[in-house]
Amino acid sequence: MNTFPGGLLYTCGLRSAGPANRDNGEWHPLHGRYHSLAAEQVCAEIAEDEIIVRGVVRETALFGHVLENRRLIRIPVFGSSVTIEDEMTNLTPADEEFMKIYHCNFGYPLLSEKAKLILPEERETVPRTEFAKTGLGRECIFDRPVPSEEERVFFQKMKEDFRAELVNPELGICMTMTWSGDPLPILSQWCSMAAGDYVLGLEPTNCYIMGRHDERGNGTLPVIKAFETVKHTVKIEFAEEQ
Repeated sequence: MNTFPGGLLYTCGLRSAGPANRDNGEWHPLHGRYHSLAAEQVCAEIAEDEIIVRGVVRETALFGHVLENRRLIRIPVFGSSVTIEDEMTNLTPADEEFMKIYHCNFGYPLLSEKAKLILPEERETVPRTEFAKTGLGRECIFDRPVPSEEERVFFQKMKEDFRAELVNPELGICMTMTWSGDPLPILSQWCSMAAGDYVLGLEPTNCYIMGRHDERGNGTLPVIKAFETVKHTVKIEFAEEQ
């Protein structure tokens, strides 16, 4: 909690995501180690009216795992979108469990009681807690900030259309987020209506954000095979509401 910087995109993983936990004797901090690792081979260029930023983050251990995430960020010079393209590779001859969240965060003034979330109709909504269940049916509308309000998390399991729109008619702004659905089948929807921590997290993920230990016990801990590469894409685009 003391080292969570937030931001528009906060990447969680690569071997654990969710609460701090101990799995098979190994300690995993809150949302994994990715955010504390320095990127290598970082470069930026402008090519054909597009800003391109590249970098590599590797999570490794001697005689253990070697997970490499190669990231490319595309931003049009004359546009209002951000596209993240990742290639994650297991560089060892052994299979490895991995968890990954694209923790995308939206706050005031885009998020307000005037805003609404638009999700595909064909989806299954699974509340994470008993308190979250009290918000079923209202998960796409928002309240004014409430002091000390408990967070609500919903897991949105899409069928085919992997997209979410956050619209604020008062501002005349629409945010559209799309992502590669096959490797990121779940959209975690984090609603914190607490005053001072007022935020909507829309988080494409490959897990249920329980931490490596509980995810293993739940039978939902994903695996990347030896020398396999998994590709992920997330795009965030802003436009005037029509």
